[in-house]
Amino acid sequence: LSLFMIVMAAQFALAQSDILTDWERAKSYTKEYLDAATEEVINYKPTADTRSFAEQMLHLAMGNVGIASASTGKERIFK
Repeated sequence: LSLFMIVMAAQFALAQSDILTDWERAKSYTKEYLDAATEEVINYKPTADTRSFAEQMLHLAMGNVGIASASTGKERIFK
């Protein structure tokens, strides 16, 4: 049982490391997109039924707020 617990703890630590690496990569790519976006791109909507670039970035941010809120147990400041 002790060996099993050690192996499971090691796998959990590796999984956390992978998640953080993926999170940092996604954050870096998203920042690059935001920095490169012009006013025209930010407000562009290909069709009336789709989100603009700005609305999609807001949707992404709100998803991150929801994940952070759920994982920390703290209430969202904005919804």
